[in-house]
Amino acid sequence: MSPQRSPSPRAAFITGGGTGLGAAVAGHLAQAGWRVGIAGRRVEPLQAQARELGPAVRAIPLDVRDAAA
Repeated sequence: MSPQRSPSPRAAFITGGGTGLGAAVAGHLAQAGWRVGIAGRRVEPLQAQARELGPAVRAIPLDVRDAAA
């Protein structure tokens, strides 16, 4: 899978983006010029991933199992 660069801004929101497959997808999209929001329950991995990937990535602590969140 190779997201194409586009003149118009692209954005993605990835749950589980701090580690594993979610982090890999976030990195791939960020490298292709997308703005990416990564969400997950653990704050440290999210923040570390966002720092590593740069200013186009925002970490959003969130537990998708919690309807009140």
